[in-house]
Amino acid sequence: MNLNKVILIGRIASDIVMNESKNGVQFARFSLAITRDNFSNDKNEVTDFISIVAFRNNATFLSKFFNKGDLISVVGSLQSSQYTSKNGDIVS
Repeated sequence: MNLNKVILIGRIASDIVMNESKNGVQFARFSLAITRDNFSNDKNEVTDFISIVAFRNNATFLSKFFNKGDLISVVGSLQSSQYTSKNGDIVS
């Protein structure tokens, strides 16, 4: 049973960049800006920027019909990753 489901609504915060994997699968990358209430300091709202990757037909559809600034909803799963940079730091 897959319990990893995320629904996000926000504005596209960066240009949608199309790429192709080594296996020939098309994918699109962009950043989604999501505003939320902030109860911890004087600001009323805070914006989070979430990295999004869409594959195959979803990627093609996004690149054809959406642009930076458009309001969209994204349904998918959440995945975190990390890597070691050239200077040895762990980047999340």
